[in-house]
Formats: sequence, structure tokens, C-alpha cells
Amino acid sequence: MQNFKEIERSRIENEWYRRNTEIFKEGQKIKLSEFLRRVAELGYSKVWEVGNRGEFSQRGGVVRIFPINANEIIAVEFDGNVIAEITPLTPLTLRGENNEVIYKNPDKFGPLKVRGRAPGAGGYEIGDFVVHIDHGIGIFRGERGEDFVIEYASPKIAGKIAEPDMLFVPKAQIKRLSKG
Repeated sequence: MQNFKEIERSRIENEWYRRNTEIFKEGQKIKLSEFLRRVAELGYSKVWEVGNRGEFSQRGGVVRIFPINANEIIAVEFDGNVIAEITPLTPLTLRGENNEVIYKNPDKFGPLKVRGRAPGAGGYEIGDFVVHIDHGIGIFRGERGEDFVIEYASPKIAGKIAEPDMLFVPKAQIKRLSKG
């Protein structure tokens, strides 16, 4: 990446950079779940298909990340609890300052359909399956005050089904949720 050396130097000298940046390397031992949690904690949004800076997706043991400071998507491939390979990928498109699509090769690719939700807007309907990055699959049950309410499967206690577990996710942490 174009400014990797500057970031690495700043991490040594500045506490803020140590807390708000992360450097992952091939051969590094880290659980996939810990890796995903750290990326989300850095403010990246989990999406199905990466297309904009600040997004990441996961399919099996491969995580694709579009760093906010780069012009290319990075594929991070895991082999168990080890980062096996980090490969730069060239995106088909980029987003401009006004969220317009900029094609890398406009003659080869047709128009894209823009999907997603506006930042800060839930975009969820009651009854939608949602995935929380730490807690897994649940059912969206609406909003209560400053929280989204997610229902999880009812536990069995002494052979009887108890009330379902409810998770209250602060609206400020919407990036930890994705549609199931």
C-alpha cells in the first residue's frame, strides 16, 4: 500500500495509531473469529460483496477487505488459525467522492446495481434474519430507544423452553450486524 511505511512508523510513535490501526502478516497466528472482530472494531462494515472502502466480507476461510487507505481490495486467506496468504485484488469499480461509480475498464463491464443501506439507517424489517459478528444468527425484532433488538433461540432449562434470549445492539454499532 502506498502509505504503509508511514502507518508502521506512526504506530511506534503514537498511541492513537496503535489503538486504531492493525497490521496483519502472512504466517501470523490468529483465529479467524478474532481477525473478523478486530476488523469490525476498526469500523469496517461487513457486507456480502466488497465494493467500497471500509468494507469487508467473508466466505469460508477467505476474508476480503477494502482498506480505507488503499485503491485495491486485499484477500486474506486462512489455513486454520494462521494467515496463509495476503493477496491484493484489483476492484472492477471504485466509488468517487459523491458515491458515483468509477469503472476501471468501462468498455468491459456494464452498469452496476447499487445495493445496501444508508449508514445509520437500520434497513431491517421485523422478522428479518440478521447476523451479529459476535453472537451469530438472530431475528430482528425492532428498535427500542437507541438499540436494535435481536431475538435468539430459546434455551431449554430443565427440559422446558425458556423465554428467548434478547440482544440489545446500540444503533452506533450497526456495523456489527448484517442481513442473514
